[in-house]
Amino acid sequence: PESVAARARHARSLRATVLLAQGVPMVLAGDELGRTQTGNNNAYCQDNETSWIDWARADEDLASFVASLIAFRKAHPVLRRRRFLRGTPQADGLPDAQWLRADGAVMGSADWEDPVNRSVGLFLNGAAIDERAPDGAPLVDDDVVLLFNAGEENLDWVLPAELGDGWVAALGSADTMAPPPVPEVPACSLAVWLRPREA
Repeated sequence: PESVAARARHARSLRATVLLAQGVPMVLAGDELGRTQTGNNNAYCQDNETSWIDWARADEDLASFVASLIAFRKAHPVLRRRRFLRGTPQADGLPDAQWLRADGAVMGSADWEDPVNRSVGLFLNGAAIDERAPDGAPLVDDDVVLLFNAGEENLDWVLPAELGDGWVAALGSADTMAPPPVPEVPACSLAVWLRPREA
């Protein structure tokens, strides 16, 4: 049961990574249902059980989680930017995007090269969207922080005070259903606890 639960958590984490990333999500029909193609990554020419979707064995919990991810992505234009993020300060003094370490510090080049580091956070500034809505109005969104723990240990994340005075946990891949029951948390606290391989 522990292995099955870990695999399910990994499946949710990987889908969160894909669906909350900038750019076009590369999702294949059946990914949302847990279809694996039994490990075959080149099944396009196989008209058999390898490439068919087994609807009777669809993972409904995973499909529900993917639906939550899609709804979250649709609700937040900061996750669907059409221009490159630069990390430069905006009018509010915060960058449009900032990579974070688990202790809340900004990631430096040594952090990216650290072979032991298995976690990363990304702050996206909702006030720094330089695109416009279809009606021509400026797009403004909530700030969003994405946190990923690919390590084998539990991890407490510190959210730095300069990024805001409170956060609400919206999604978590450790839970089969979203949003998880996490209340609003103050900044500068151990705001988010991530299990191993969680997003």
